[in-house]
Amino acid sequence: MDRYYEITPQSMAYSEYFDWWNNYKEICEIAKNFMTEYEIESNQFCARPNAFYIIPSENDKIKFSNMLCKNDIGNGLIMFKKKSKIGKAWINKNVEVQSQPMINFEYFTQTLSGKMRLFHDPANNKIYYSIETKYDFDETPEGFIEMKASEFFKVIEDIESR
Repeated sequence: MDRYYEITPQSMAYSEYFDWWNNYKEICEIAKNFMTEYEIESNQFCARPNAFYIIPSENDKIKFSNMLCKNDIGNGLIMFKKKSKIGKAWINKNVEVQSQPMINFEYFTQTLSGKMRLFHDPANNKIYYSIETKYDFDETPEGFIEMKASEFFKVIEDIESR
């Protein structure tokens, strides 16, 4: 069953999302400065409080060969060893990295598994959410407004075309 929603400010999911979004933007800025400071060429990263990962360029692979772990964790991401100069420097930053809200687990009474998508329209600070699951459910959490699929996809096309 597929369902489509707009998440409104009346939902806790709305404020949780924007708390995460603001943290995400802050982490991106911290990571960008960190990568500049340590002359990391790649601009693709994943930040955790106790680990820093990059998708290394060829130059990064050579330059940081003794600091990067041997294997990637998926999607090409390779962690800097925690005891390396860069790994220690990241950990010592003590950054708070929030996880994106898990709407399907936190706002529906039954745990739903399937394909979930979350879209943020920065032009008007609206959030749109869809869930595609094999489970039959008839629930609209507080602060969620159910939408027709056609309305949802029109909004998403508009967001992605900007």
